[in-house]
Amino acid sequence: MSPGIIAGKGRAFLRDRKGSAAAEVAMSASVIIAIAVAASDLGVVLRGDAALEAAARDAARVLSLAPLDAAGTPTAESLALAETVVSERLLRAGLTPQAVIAPQGAACSADSALCAKVEAVAGSVAILGEERRLVTVWTAASAPTRFMDVFFPEVAGGAGKVSMTASLSQMHFR
Repeated sequence: MSPGIIAGKGRAFLRDRKGSAAAEVAMSASVIIAIAVAASDLGVVLRGDAALEAAARDAARVLSLAPLDAAGTPTAESLALAETVVSERLLRAGLTPQAVIAPQGAACSADSALCAKVEAVAGSVAILGEERRLVTVWTAASAPTRFMDVFFPEVAGGAGKVSMTASLSQMHFR
């Protein structure tokens, strides 16, 4: 074959547009799929965060009405009840409860999935006629992920899960 024939076929090949749409779709589809999976994971994490905060709020409500021991900390029965409330809410949301590192002065449940500190607000009975309690609750959970574990392993911890914690302080009347 002469060089002119090869050059002519090369120009014809470069001008040929057959299959270019398929190549463009293949390249853009992978980006669109990655964005959809990332949005799905973000939704799982945000829903989990909202469920974790609601669980902490429910635990604070339970502990605000629960009896305290002589030292002013929640009793073991109160913590067990609050932990049951938290675990049920987290499991309904598809989250796995995790252990919390106990803050100083906080009482923790048996498996450390919930820690709480209850403080009576000084002078509240005299002023309001009711006791006010400041309840602080710490709890943690993990949410399953797909995308974040692959692209952001330092966030996801490499285990296919994103860990999240909630700390909530609320004032309650008793």
